[in-house]
Amino acid sequence: MVNEHPFLSVNCTLLRSLYAYIFIRLRAKDYRRRSITAILYLNEADWDASPDVDGGSLKCYIQADSDDVTGITATRVDKVCPTGGTLVIFDSRYLLHEVEPSHRDRLALTLWVVGDRNEAIHL
Repeated sequence: MVNEHPFLSVNCTLLRSLYAYIFIRLRAKDYRRRSITAILYLNEADWDASPDVDGGSLKCYIQADSDDVTGITATRVDKVCPTGGTLVIFDSRYLLHEVEPSHRDRLALTLWVVGDRNEAIHL
């Protein structure tokens, strides 16, 4: 299946395979060393993040405790709709986050800046 987008044409099956390969090759110690995450969403403008429609929101657990892996200690939960053109940049070391299931091909360009926590630049 090819997704036609105003800026690019992408074979979604190829992207899924590439993502799976990258995820498998990403060692656990590298994953934990992510300092900054930047996500540029490439989806269509009509994306509906409602869980029963397209879904796929980025769920951010604000001020969750450092040892919390479920978000139970968060003071609030914010969701970012993956509408095309949206850019999200956050400190991966301190913001607990997850992506909700999507019911439509979800396209994003993601950049992870990795490094030792002691060497990271504080924004």
